[in-house]
Amino acid sequence: MKIIYSYEGERNEGLESSVLEDLGKRFGQTGQTASHSGEEGLTTVTLDLPGAEHWQKVVEALEGRGDLVEVAPESFGEGA
Repeated sequence: MKIIYSYEGERNEGLESSVLEDLGKRFGQTGQTASHSGEEGLTTVTLDLPGAEHWQKVVEALEGRGDLVEVAPESFGEGA
């Protein structure tokens, strides 16, 4: 299962590591498969969850962080 999130600014490896660490503690191993900064001033990150059973809880946890702009399962509709 893939989860996409975005945050404002250029790529921030510290923030991305923090997201992975938080999710790992709560839901088990989570991998990051892609990260890129766009012209809109946002960085988009793709996460790969080992199973699909917790995807909604993962989305809710990411939405609750406060430092992310948008979170969605699979993609934002842009083929990411």
